[in-house]
Amino acid sequence: MKRVLIVYDTKHGSTKKVSEWVKQGVEAKGVGCVVKHVSEVTHLGYDAVIIGSPIYYEKPTKLVTGFLSRNQESLKNRVVGVFVVCMTDFFEHLPQFFLKRLINSLGKEPDAKTVFGGELEGISRLNEKACNDFGKKFRELL
Repeated sequence: MKRVLIVYDTKHGSTKKVSEWVKQGVEAKGVGCVVKHVSEVTHLGYDAVIIGSPIYYEKPTKLVTGFLSRNQESLKNRVVGVFVVCMTDFFEHLPQFFLKRLINSLGKEPDAKTVFGGELEGISRLNEKACNDFGKKFRELL
């Protein structure tokens, strides 16, 4: 069985929700998936890893970028996906810039990457289907 780890940070719960929806897309016969907050990750004994971060003040969180920087060597030969969660339609071209900041901490081009809409002061751009679809496409890379 292939095993996938989804690592996330969150401040208000949106990125955790997105991670759970991505997990639903990843899981299938022969593929198991675990979702953990970045502070709970003690090892990278998984076949593949997906890392997600919310965007605050135009940056991924320090916990996530620090995790990526510390684990560049371990992630180098694994299938890796990344995503950011932000208010995409409020920022026009900036979501790809935010995603690039996360990729820079990874130190390699990820096998899969995307931007998901988030939530802000009662306005929601969360899309469960888009998260599930990203998970399914990621699973095909295994």
